[in-house]
Amino acid sequence: MDTAEIDAPVVDVTVYPDRARVTRRGCLRLAAGQHRVRVAPLPLGLRRDSVRV
Repeated sequence: MDTAEIDAPVVDVTVYPDRARVTRRGCLRLAAGQHRVRVAPLPLGLRRDSVRV
């Protein structure tokens, strides 16, 4: 499986009392097929179940 890296800078942050919502935006063109997309750097404390694509 090919791996592609995407430049996705932070475009918005909303802070709540117990968490923060960080929005990144990027664009990537991929050929048909399966790919792994890498977004970095991300915080060490990131909860995997909180990521939305």
